Amino acid sequence: MRRELCYRYPLGTTAVAIMDIHKDRLIVKGLDAIHGTPVLDMKPYFPAFDHVSDVQVPDWVGYLMKHYF
Repeated sequence: MRRELCYRYPLGTTAVAIMDIHKDRLIVKGLDAIHGTPVLDMKPYFPAFDHVSDVQVPDWVGYLMKHYF
């Protein structure tokens, strides 16, 4: 899901599900990119800032967000 249609740089942002972790690779589901496209950055998902349904997040996300607002 692209976050901003009028973004000045041609970058996309996608919330994905991590399916598996290998030594130096993440296997994900739902990435909106062509095979071989470099990934520049990865960030944890915070439900307070996005709207993805049926998401699972680790307990530390709630701890970090407890006093954020």
